[in-house]
Amino acid sequence: MLRAIARAYASQTAPSPPPDFLALHDLPVGPAATGATRGVWLYRAGVEKVRNRLTPPALLVPDQARDEPGSGYHHVDLSEADTRALVHFEHPGTSTDVLLAALHLAIGAWNADHGRPGGRFSVLVSANLRSPKLPEDAVGNFSVTARVSTGRRHRSGTAKALAMVTAQTGRNRRSRTGVALLEALDRSGLLALWARQSTILLQPVTGNRDVDTAMLCNLGRLSDPPTFGGEAEETVEVWFSPPTRIPVGLSIGAVTVSGRMHLVFRYPHRLFGEDAARRFAQTYVDQLRQVGR
Repeated sequence: MLRAIARAYASQTAPSPPPDFLALHDLPVGPAATGATRGVWLYRAGVEKVRNRLTPPALLVPDQARDEPGSGYHHVDLSEADTRALVHFEHPGTSTDVLLAALHLAIGAWNADHGRPGGRFSVLVSANLRSPKLPEDAVGNFSVTARVSTGRRHRSGTAKALAMVTAQTGRNRRSRTGVALLEALDRSGLLALWARQSTILLQPVTGNRDVDTAMLCNLGRLSDPPTFGGEAEETVEVWFSPPTRIPVGLSIGAVTVSGRMHLVFRYPHRLFGEDAARRFAQTYVDQLRQVGR
């Protein structure tokens, strides 16, 4: 969408014809071809749901919280050297796995410093459902989130945390767990739409037992940043953040542009104050350097 806006601002033509939105309505979001039956696929989603009910994830410990609505934002841009080390770090997974492992470790260190180390942490991570043939500027619900969890024993070392996270993200990509949860909800024909939507509003009543510790979204690398043409200067920074709400109080948006990774820490005022957000961000960057060595 940002690229389309930049092209329009620069009076440039689109590189591809507009997408057929009627065709996009039938975008396949089923499971990948893993050999598992649909029943097994939905069973795995159900097991994840039950696990989250029985062993709810720990939440981030608030610091300098203020009882007021709204969110704050803290921006961090990694150096080119740190970005290269992260992007080219050799391991079986992706750079998103490194970001995830560092986040689990940072939450563990933060909570431990505040006297509440917690057991299981659960981070929502977004997965792209776009077809490779779909234009980048086609706007729609082409992503879904899946959970990546660690226990305290998995966070006893950086290598162990990274291995645990990588195993889960690989399994999520193969089984499309997040899509299974959406499909299970969509197939709940006995519930009216308003009843299914209200389950989110009922979470505080149930003690927020089915919520996650944080959320991470990595847009990857923009090899060709948007240009606004004319007298506009070169685009060297791109900032964004996924949505957040209490008690899923923290979300991190990551994108790499012009050889540097940009991170936005978005937090409700009921979770962090500005200084607390800065300190958590520094904890996260420190863990990121440790994992990516």
